[in-house]
Amino acid sequence: MGHSASKESEPTDQLAGAGNAPVFGRERELVLASVVFQRKVLMCFASARSFDCYARGDGEFQIRDDGLGFPTLAMERAHPLQCLLKARDPAFRIYQFFLRTASEPAPHPECRIACHSGDKLIYKAPFCDVYELDSPVRDAGYELSFPNMPDTTRVRLERCKGSLHMSADLGGWNTQWICTSGSPLHPKELLLVVTEGGRDMPSRIRLPSSLSARQWAKYREFFSVLPSRSAEKVASLCVRDAEVSEAEVSTCGIGEVPWYTGVIGCMGLIMCHLHEQKKRNRGKNNPFSAANHLGSAPFIASSVMGSPASC
Repeated sequence: MGHSASKESEPTDQLAGAGNAPVFGRERELVLASVVFQRKVLMCFASARSFDCYARGDGEFQIRDDGLGFPTLAMERAHPLQCLLKARDPAFRIYQFFLRTASEPAPHPECRIACHSGDKLIYKAPFCDVYELDSPVRDAGYELSFPNMPDTTRVRLERCKGSLHMSADLGGWNTQWICTSGSPLHPKELLLVVTEGGRDMPSRIRLPSSLSARQWAKYREFFSVLPSRSAEKVASLCVRDAEVSEAEVSTCGIGEVPWYTGVIGCMGLIMCHLHEQKKRNRGKNNPFSAANHLGSAPFIASSVMGSPASC
């Protein structure tokens, strides 16, 4: 969204000891949220202010300055009935939102207008397909595919022995999510770090200064007993933007979220999905818990924009 809560890192740093490491610029805090009741979806907002604008509007999408109040990303089930999924069908789709004027071309050939007001348009375009990993083990993990890039980018999120062992190759950099708070089975805080090689890192460590310098993002869960509004904050995701080329800048959605930050946002949405599952499972035997009440609704009941012709 516009006015994203980002700040310049001091200094902008080329990571020492990590080979051809990303060059980090500003830092921003994304908000990951769940929309409850009739419209059960997961969204990623480019700033806390943008999320607050959305929540205060009771879920009604309005075109504000720079798209404030709109999500940057939204995740939905690719098929309303998961039992009908065929082999290699995506389990989820993640969409990206763009703010354009009526005189500007659409950002993607498969996008559609989600909302318009005057000469301002909000487009919803496919961004990422999420596949369940083919494994005899249930809930082994996910593979994220970004088909719109020249070379299709894929990110694997693997679950190991019930915990989250998540690693990814982002732009040729080896990265891994590691637990720094909570337990590997129930992590409360995860860090995405750039590793020097291999994927064999402990699931939980105390970060030495050298590893802290290679920190790319931090995911922190947010717990609430009952949602006070139609949108419930699930987690915060602090990301250090990596410099991108001009070609990649064209993929930026609302809030000018860079390419790699958007990819990390998608990983955050998957972690939100797992967080929601865990919360519902905790509440199954507690009739007074929020999780028990919210669990009766399907994870995704409809698309994000169900769709007024105008806002």
